[in-house]
Amino acid sequence: MVRALYSAALVAGLVILAPVFAIRALRHRKYIGSLRERLGHVRVEASDRRTLWIHAVSVGETLAVEPLVRAAVECFSDWRIVVSTTTSTGQRVARERFPELEVLYFPLDCPSS
Repeated sequence: MVRALYSAALVAGLVILAPVFAIRALRHRKYIGSLRERLGHVRVEASDRRTLWIHAVSVGETLAVEPLVRAAVECFSDWRIVVSTTTSTGQRVARERFPELEVLYFPLDCPSS
């Protein structure tokens, strides 16, 4: 029941805010290239290995978690390490800093994602 209410509120909010996102996308070229990932269509392949997912919103957080990511790669060498970000600049920095890892945009918390 709570999950259904949460999902309904989230979808309603996304519908209401869709014009704002559309204007930003067109004006500032934001969200367009990452929309599929943000809707849950990520490039991460299924794996039998355990996965450690580390999320950093922006550039500052991406730089702040770098020591954690490096330590995780070293300590959990048999695990799959995935790094996600929210901003395009955070995404760029994460891809530069962790080219050997799977880096993706954090998906929206929608039922379909």
